[in-house]
Amino acid sequence: MSAKTENTGTPIRGAKRAQFNIFSRPVSGIPATQAFRTSLVPILWVDESIVLPDDFVEELTGRLLHNLRLVDILIPVMIAACGLVLVLGTGLTVRAFYVRKSIKKTESVPEPYTQPEPETQPQPRTEIQPAN
Repeated sequence: MSAKTENTGTPIRGAKRAQFNIFSRPVSGIPATQAFRTSLVPILWVDESIVLPDDFVEELTGRLLHNLRLVDILIPVMIAACGLVLVLGTGLTVRAFYVRKSIKKTESVPEPYTQPEPETQPQPRTEIQPAN
């Protein structure tokens, strides 16, 4: 196995250990066990370990880390896209507000009709028609 210092995030070495124990203590009725002190004595132990070959480690690294690199690229892209949508939405909302405000100003209600002052009032025309 080559000495790689790169952190792959994959287990390249594993081990399992098991141990079976019994308690030894004096048993009444058996004189040979009267000298025993109560203690824990191992009777069986198993130690297994495995080291992955380099080709398996490279395959795992290729499958796992390639996807992580893709995520490292996509996260900033998604953040930029969300920021762009936020800026565009805010801009369109502000623009719609000002457009609506200007439409309301142009459609304002005309001032109520007021009577002109008496000297500027037109005099009614009174014409007398001759009778036929």
